[in-house]
Parts: sequence; C-alpha cells; structure tokens
Amino acid sequence: NTLDVKNSDIINYSKVYPNPVNETSYLEYNSSKASYINISYMDFTGKIIKNQKVRVSSGLNNVKILTQELNSGIYFLKVNDGKHVESITFVK
Repeated sequence: NTLDVKNSDIINYSKVYPNPVNETSYLEYNSSKASYINISYMDFTGKIIKNQKVRVSSGLNNVKILTQELNSGIYFLKVNDGKHVESITFVK
C-alpha cells in the first residue's frame, strides 16, 4: 500500500524571524500556488489585535509583519489560506 497525497495546498513549516521580533521581522511562508492569506495578530489571551491580508506567490515567501505598535509580550500569528490554519508564537 502507498500513500498518495493529492492536496498540495499545504503550508510547510511557517515561522517568524527574527524571534523576538524587531522593526523588520518576517513571516516565512511556503505556498504551493499564488493566493491570498489572512494573518491575524492575537495577544496571549487570544484577543485579535489586528488583521492583515497578503498576496503570496508560489514557493517561499517572506511577508513583512507589522509589529511596531505592539507592546512587549507574547503574541500569536494565525495564518489562514482558506484551507489551512496555522498558529505561530512570537515575542516582542
């Protein structure tokens, strides 16, 4: 028996760098096709602070994340491409 994976719209190991973040920080995002992703910034309680919609291309993308107005603390990025949702922790 073999496993045949037919859905190639999978996010592969997204990450935020550098972490802790600074003025120029990025979400590294791998996409199998050009599309839009929704990024939600959440505090440690799960409260959504803001949302960002970003166009990504096929392959590896480096999306600038907007952290200037965040206070010091632990945050989460919820990345949603419409089929897959991923949560990534980062520190400011």
